[in-house]
Order: sequence, then structure tokens, then C-alpha cells
Amino acid sequence: MRLFFVAGEPSGDLQGGLLLRALAARAPGLQAEAWGGEHLMSAGAVIRKDIGELAFMGLTDVLRNLPRIWGHFRQVRRDIAAFGPDAVVLIDYGGFNLRVARWAKSRGYRVFYYVSPQVWASRPGRVEKIRRYVDRLFCILPFEKGFYARHGIDVSFVGHPILDRIPPGRPDGAERALFFLENGLRAERPLVALLPGSRRQEVSKILGAMLETARSFPDKQWAVAAVALLPPAFYAELLRRHGSPENVRVLLGKSQELLRHADAALVASGTATLETALHGVPQAVCYRTDPLFYRVARLFVRVPYLCIVNLVLDRPAVRELIQGECTAENLSAALRELDEPAVRERLSADYAELRAKLGTPGAADRAAAEMLARLGR
Repeated sequence: MRLFFVAGEPSGDLQGGLLLRALAARAPGLQAEAWGGEHLMSAGAVIRKDIGELAFMGLTDVLRNLPRIWGHFRQVRRDIAAFGPDAVVLIDYGGFNLRVARWAKSRGYRVFYYVSPQVWASRPGRVEKIRRYVDRLFCILPFEKGFYARHGIDVSFVGHPILDRIPPGRPDGAERALFFLENGLRAERPLVALLPGSRRQEVSKILGAMLETARSFPDKQWAVAAVALLPPAFYAELLRRHGSPENVRVLLGKSQELLRHADAALVASGTATLETALHGVPQAVCYRTDPLFYRVARLFVRVPYLCIVNLVLDRPAVRELIQGECTAENLSAALRELDEPAVRERLSADYAELRAKLGTPGAADRAAAEMLARLGR
């Protein structure tokens, strides 16, 4: 069996890698090629395009790179045709992947979509494209099944794969002490995790406000969750430019360990908000993007919240500070609020409800079993 995966972002690469491992366990001898990154590669896929070349953010960045984007689209068609897969597996990255779905379907390939693009948030017109060009959609958020049902589309809700990576419970004292020691942190000081995102543009726009916030809390210690896609020099320059205080550390590739031991977190909107919640860490969510892109996006956004935690719970459980509200003053106020025992107790109950709504572990395996059944294996 031959499958071609298309993931355009680190989160999609991670989910694609988990899915490919589940597929390979059920179908020995499976061959896979992909547009992806380290996770799909380690799961056994031959990488034809690295996701580092696909990171475009904001309207200005997209417009500036339109020739490259169209070139990528021509190349992925060539790569799929040359491989001749039994099915194309698309992962999130809706603006690009729905175009791939249309082309792949027109050429007779089976099309599976794992992790629904967020058409429910801002682009409901894309639902018709999913109906026409996708053979089966596999959703990982519980409210998505109802959304598609209202549009006459029967989809599979397989649960959220994040549950396989983050078991319930907090670390014991010995584990926490070892983490602090290994990373140059002081065990007697509260630890605040800073997760400014994974793309250069968003980190550039968000980390400055986070660092300014850190200067107002000399009694705490802070750790920036750096990602491997961005060079260490990039983070060092941002810390220098914003006059980062001495109580800030940069931890590369340790976001999950950091969240496991953090006492609070400031988090850029995205999957990281779910990870933070499932680790049981009180958080405030913030986001900034290109001003023009934000003004245009606000015309189309149809959901009341940006944070996935709030969307799943259908209430503002986590404070959101978006665009002009993402300031050091507001982040400082939110952090003080997170220190209040009543707020922490309420968030703990909200997080328990969130975990229950996300389903049970085994999302990738359930999706793999259904995909193979539909392919006759």
C-alpha cells in the first residue's frame, strides 16, 4: 500500500507521524511519501518537501510569496503523480490542502483528511469543497461532528490525539526538582512558561510583550519554549532587543516538559493552549498578527473565541488577549489573576471537563483502522 501525506505545519507533521505509525502497525510493508517534517520522516515517510519551506503567516506574507505558493502547488501535484499512491492523506493546512484535494480527486485518487481545517471558524464556504473532494474527514474536536452534520456531511470523530501524549496528573517533587536542576532553574521560585508560537512571524510579534511582562515579576522565573524550526540566534536576538531580564531562560525542544512543571503559562493561541490545559497549568492566551490580516480576518471569523479550550467548553474559561489587548499590562493583570486560589480551582474543574469532552486515547489508531477498511485492507 502506498500513501502520500501533506502536512504544512509542525502540528500537522506531529499528527501525521502518529497516524503513519498507526497505519504501518496495521499494514506491514506500507510505503509513504510526504510533505512534512521530522515526525513523518521518523515514522517512515520519504520527505519530498520540508515544512520549513511552507511557513507563511498573515495576509502580507502570503501576498508577497504567492509565486512560491503556486510553485509549491505545482510541485506537490508532480510528487503525488510520480509516487502514484492508493490514497492522499491531507492534514489540516486548509488553504493549501483543499486545493490539493480538488486536484487529487479529479485525478482519481482517494482523499482522506485528518484534522479538519477550521472552516467552522471563518470559511464555511469551504464545507462544500470538503463534501465534493474528500472521501472521508476525520475530526479531532468534538463540536466539529455536529458542525458538519448541520451541513449534511457525515464525518468520523476519532478523539483528540493529544490525549495519547499527555496523561492526567502532575509530576511529583523528585521529578520536578530534577527538571529544575537540569535546566538551571531555582526550585524555590514559581515557574512561568512562555509559549509564543512556532512561526517566526508570530514569535516576533508576541514574545516582546511576554518578556516585558516578566520584568514586572522579579520574584518569578520564566522559560521560553523555543522550537527547533527557529534558530537559537533568532531567540537570542529577540531577548536582546526587548531587554530580557536575567530570570528568563530559553529551553529548546522542551515545551512538554516545561508545561509539565510550570506553575502558570502565557500561551499563543493554537494547539499549545490545549496542551497547557491538559497539563493542568493555569494560563492566559494571547495573540498578535499582521494588522491588515487581522482586520480582514475579523470580517469572516464566525466563532466567539479564538482559544480552542474555550471553543470546546463553549465558554470563556481561559482569558484571551488578542491583537491590541496583547500588552504587557494586560498580561500582567491576567497573571496576577491566575495566582488567585479561586481562579486556579475553577480552571482545574474546567480542564477536567475539557479532557472528558476530547474523547479517549487512541485517535490515530481509530483513524488508521477506518482508513484501511475503506481501502479494502
